[in-house]
Amino acid sequence: MGDYTGTGSEGAFGDVRNPAKQNFFAEDQEKLPVVMTRQNPDYAKRADQMLINILAIRGGRDYVEKRLSRYAGESKIDWDGGCRADGSKATGRKEQSHVFPYPRRIADKIDQYVFGTPPTREGINEDLNLDASADGRSMNDLMIEANDYITAAGWCWIGVDAPVPDHQISKAEKKAKKIRPYINVYSPVAVPDWKYNEIGELEWLITEGMDYKATTPDAKPTLCKVRRVWTPGNVRTIESQQDEEGKWEIVSDNELPTDHSGVPFVLVGQTFAHGYSFDDIESINRSIMDIESVNRANFFKSSYPQPVMPESVLQNTADAYSTSTAEAAEMVFGMNYPILISPEDAQPFYMMPDSGALKAPREELECLKRNMFDAVGLMLQNESKQVASAESKAWDFQDVAQVMKARAKVLENAEIRVAKIVNEFDSSMPEWVPGYNRTFDIGDFNQEIQALIMTLNAPMPVEMTRIANEKLLDRMDRIGAGITPEQREEAIEAIKTYDPTAQSFGDLEQF
Repeated sequence: MGDYTGTGSEGAFGDVRNPAKQNFFAEDQEKLPVVMTRQNPDYAKRADQMLINILAIRGGRDYVEKRLSRYAGESKIDWDGGCRADGSKATGRKEQSHVFPYPRRIADKIDQYVFGTPPTREGINEDLNLDASADGRSMNDLMIEANDYITAAGWCWIGVDAPVPDHQISKAEKKAKKIRPYINVYSPVAVPDWKYNEIGELEWLITEGMDYKATTPDAKPTLCKVRRVWTPGNVRTIESQQDEEGKWEIVSDNELPTDHSGVPFVLVGQTFAHGYSFDDIESINRSIMDIESVNRANFFKSSYPQPVMPESVLQNTADAYSTSTAEAAEMVFGMNYPILISPEDAQPFYMMPDSGALKAPREELECLKRNMFDAVGLMLQNESKQVASAESKAWDFQDVAQVMKARAKVLENAEIRVAKIVNEFDSSMPEWVPGYNRTFDIGDFNQEIQALIMTLNAPMPVEMTRIANEKLLDRMDRIGAGITPEQREEAIEAIKTYDPTAQSFGDLEQF
């Protein structure tokens, strides 16, 4: 792969609880090339595209470097930039390019739906809830990360590990040193192989990452490729230095401090080898970035057009001012020295795109952006397994709500299994019961308000009018109208007694 993302702490506890072991059976060493290079068929098929999709959600220069297209006729100077004779630098298109965070916005919107109402976790240890990972993230933070991986790649993994003290310690010392299970979310590209048995239990799993070692400030740092082989009750760490590819070494082999009978990992989502709907969204995003980049480069060229001069002009200038033609060019174009034209010379002119050519890419970009967000809606329709007509809206309320319910169920089931593994690592950490929201407030606010107003203006039984008014109150809550619980309760009571057929203009008998 050459690039590993989302590996987190990468289960590093195995390397600190015992020093590296050197006495291994010879046959173990002989098997290392297989262990260090093997890939599950689903992983092998999907790894490159999953990495690209994850980079798309993260955005920034990593994505630009990975996905920006160089066109066949583009010179190296236009692409990479270069230096002029005077030492000044010309910036190339690759460095000038940027990416808009559309995929990030899509992932954030799905996160907002799923986690808009925070999950409940009945019975969870509060320290674990707020500080679930070795790097201090909460359970919500970890599950949002898992949700992003599912959006981008279709699956990810959650692993549990714990440090082991090298001596017997008290409960107070254990709490003070935070010696307890920790949870880590693994990117799908950080788990290259795994094996399930016939009843769906993990027999073994391999994680992969890069380990930067710098023990002291004056020690030469090393960057190592690391694979960890997780089996029931055990984790073995194998590494090779980056400059010694093909030379592997087992650096630790440790028992896991758990009563868990299997491998302490949970698959979130489902692995597969076929294409994934987010691939199409990323492809559109790449097209947007490419066209935007070229359009921006053309805009610069139109702002600083290329002058075309007869050959004799610079020579005349060089002769007139007793200088070289290179210096004459600087004088003419940089200092606005007079241009000397002979009678037989062609008239100087500028090469630049016309205004119509500059307008066309902007129209294409707008079309691509619409296509991208339509593709998001179709992706969600596909995930929900519902049949939708070609005329249906891409962000249909019922369809999206069903997808969010399915996503919430996937995350909830994964967290239930994680809770069980944590408890088996440490019995003082009780299993908890996660509860993810299944009611999602999705839809077009303006259209819903118009529909409610039309409903309220239609003749209907009093009971139906009250229901419509309650729905209107809910819509006001949705846009953040600042209604307090007390005000809401008063409004509900008023709606219950509201009678639209009664006079609402006071006592008219006086007239």
